[in-house]
Amino acid sequence: MIIMFIGPSSSGKDYFYNKVLDKYNLETIVLYTTRPKRRGELEGKEYHFIDKDTMDKLESDNKLVERRDYNTAHGVWSYATRGDDIDKNKIYLVINTWEGYKDYVDYFGKDNVYPFYFELDSDIRFERAFLREKEQKHKKYMELCRRFIADEKDFSKDKLKKYKPIIIDNSGSIDNTMKQINLKMKEILKK
Repeated sequence: MIIMFIGPSSSGKDYFYNKVLDKYNLETIVLYTTRPKRRGELEGKEYHFIDKDTMDKLESDNKLVERRDYNTAHGVWSYATRGDDIDKNKIYLVINTWEGYKDYVDYFGKDNVYPFYFELDSDIRFERAFLREKEQKHKKYMELCRRFIADEKDFSKDKLKKYKPIIIDNSGSIDNTMKQINLKMKEILKK
């Protein structure tokens, strides 16, 4: 079973991902990326940081569940999930996108993937993203802006209607958001 957290940049999904992992003792899926490490990120924890040639080889060897390439202000950055990293008898928590969700459903089946969508006003998200980027040694404000604009399209209301996720309103307190998550987690884990 895979529980998937989805949402635009700075919507809170990373913060609650860590809280839910600790509370429910779930397995993690560490994605592979060609993106450079951010300050504080560790190899094998947030991502497996690999180069483009290694990513292409994994794909040509049919080892990937999904792969996404983003044309960023700093070149193409790829993200992928490796299928043989996942034991179908365990319960995992992962952060992904709608495209990733679709690929996981194609690979594992709709009854095995549960999408949680984190909703938060754009102005709050932009402020959070800016403050996070401001802390980086090499600030990438152009990428922050590109990503924010792309999120408006990637996380449109049409996609919410299409995929029908569990919607988590993150506009209130941390406790309120956790209550929403806990309620849905208990329902899913009973299955």
